[in-house]
Amino acid sequence: MKLALLTILWMITSTLAFAQIDLGGGVVITHEQLKKIESMLEKTTADRHFTHWTNKATGMRWIQQSYINSGEVNFYNRPTGDRQVYGPGIYLAETPTSSKNFGEVPVSFKVTKGTPIYDEAIVKKVIGKSLTAEQASKLGEHIPLIRHATSDWYVVNHSMHTDELVYGKIPKPEAKVYVQNPDNWTQFKVPGDFKELVQNGDPAAI
Repeated sequence: MKLALLTILWMITSTLAFAQIDLGGGVVITHEQLKKIESMLEKTTADRHFTHWTNKATGMRWIQQSYINSGEVNFYNRPTGDRQVYGPGIYLAETPTSSKNFGEVPVSFKVTKGTPIYDEAIVKKVIGKSLTAEQASKLGEHIPLIRHATSDWYVVNHSMHTDELVYGKIPKPEAKVYVQNPDNWTQFKVPGDFKELVQNGDPAAI
């Protein structure tokens, strides 16, 4: 009986080790390679906060529910070519206002300590080739990593990074808040010092 269980366990482990993960464009890696990449990548040493600007309806919905479900994350992971220079995914900015032209409402994303940081050199060392932006995004669906796109922008593709959303606190005088009912501050998790921004439910700048 024990031998049979050990045999089954070995078969499952072997299957996982050699399971293929298709990153697209003819690049296929094994589960073993995936784990090796994740273990070799440098990790964030502290919690970090990033900002994503989006439209009013989406921003308020995200803030109200405080997360983005995996189905919606998968939607953003679909290649469209529209504003996806660095591949599919959710784009986050380290500077709160650097991406404000892409939406009306700033949403703050928390990337927790210990998150793998994408490194093209390490990936190439493990699989023997460099990945395109789309392939790197696909890798990010399997490893909850954060990928540096520009000096200020990052891309995430895993739902692990979308479960602690709050209103993005923006420095004066560029802050704007959009809520229909000013009594819902606790519900929308908007910082108290931004209450003066809403007058009768209309957007108002400091």
